[in-house]
Amino acid sequence: HYSGLMLARRLREAAADGSEDARTGATELLEEAWASELEGHFADEELLVGPLVSEHDRVRLSEEHHALERRIAMARQSETAPSPAWLNELADLLEAHIRWEDRELFPEAPRRGGGALAGLHAEAERIHRDRPGARRRHDR
Repeated sequence: HYSGLMLARRLREAAADGSEDARTGATELLEEAWASELEGHFADEELLVGPLVSEHDRVRLSEEHHALERRIAMARQSETAPSPAWLNELADLLEAHIRWEDRELFPEAPRRGGGALAGLHAEAERIHRDRPGARRRHDR
């Protein structure tokens, strides 16, 4: 999640700068982050964490991922640089989502997941092996 928090920070910096170059750069950064990490990361979380949490949390996880995905797609498809307000809103959504996962969702998953957690070990290892962006930082 560190890279997601850094992305939120860079979006805020581009918004604060306000120049079209900075805002265009933020769009390019979003496109790169989506293609290299976020799209797969969202799918991994839903696959691995979804079975371990309550229905309410599973729905929230999916809805927040889709909301972020839609906003990123809007920026990627737009022919103009996003406004500073739009960049700040996206940064806020991304950071709030990450904080919720880290502080509430992930700590709850092992408590609720029980036996399902062991069954996901092979899938977690496959993701770890096959998607370099998913590897833990200290494994690189």
